[in-house]
Amino acid sequence: MFSKPLYDENIEATLRQAYISPQVVLQRLEALIEEHYKDRKDPLFYSDALGYGLRSLNDLCRLHEGTTVFGLVQARILLEAKRLAVSTAMPVKLIAYELGFNNPIYFCRFFKKETGVTLGGWRKDYSKI
Repeated sequence: MFSKPLYDENIEATLRQAYISPQVVLQRLEALIEEHYKDRKDPLFYSDALGYGLRSLNDLCRLHEGTTVFGLVQARILLEAKRLAVSTAMPVKLIAYELGFNNPIYFCRFFKKETGVTLGGWRKDYSKI
């Protein structure tokens, strides 16, 4: 039905239109994480929203960011936890709930695993600076 050259040109044109640069994908991922990090911690949510397979998106993140989608979400949660600890007098329990943790104990474990100190200890160390 199609002549071979026309068919090949159509495929190439479609592929060029479908290509999205890694930087654009990562910018979209960053925007999604910023919008949903408190309520959506599952990396599959982000890969589905971007239309990527989780493995492909993780490979892209590892290559350009040095971590996985899960790692990027965790880093954003940690950044917000530190920001809340410094800029508010909120108790640890309320910070945990604010960041979408159902159990403050899980949040405390997460924070200590990531930083090496408890949130209270981190607050105290930060206030000395």
